[in-house]
Amino acid sequence: TTDEIIAELIEVLGRDFIKETASGDYRDFILSELLSQSIALEPIYNEFVIREDKSDDKFINCALTANADIVSGDRHLLSLRKYKEVNILIPREFLERLK
Repeated sequence: TTDEIIAELIEVLGRDFIKETASGDYRDFILSELLSQSIALEPIYNEFVIREDKSDDKFINCALTANADIVSGDRHLLSLRKYKEVNILIPREFLERLK
C-alpha cells in the first residue's frame, strides 16, 4: 500500500454512511489490520489511466510497483479488468482464485 491509499481509506472510514453501519471500534480494527498486513511503498510508476476518476490511478501505480493485482469494487478500475500485468478482480474472483 501507499500513504495515499491509507489516507483515502481513513477518509472513507470517516464517511457518515460508514459510521452509520460500522462502529468506531470496527473501523479502527479494519485500519489496524490493513496496516499490520501491508507493506508500505513509494510508487515508482506515475501512470495516468483512469480518466473518469484520476484518484484511482494511485491503485494502478501501487500495483505496478508491487507487481500485484487489485481487488476492488470500484467501477472505474473494474472497467479495465487488466492494465499491463495488473489484473483487476472483484472480491468473488479473488476468493475463487484462492481455492
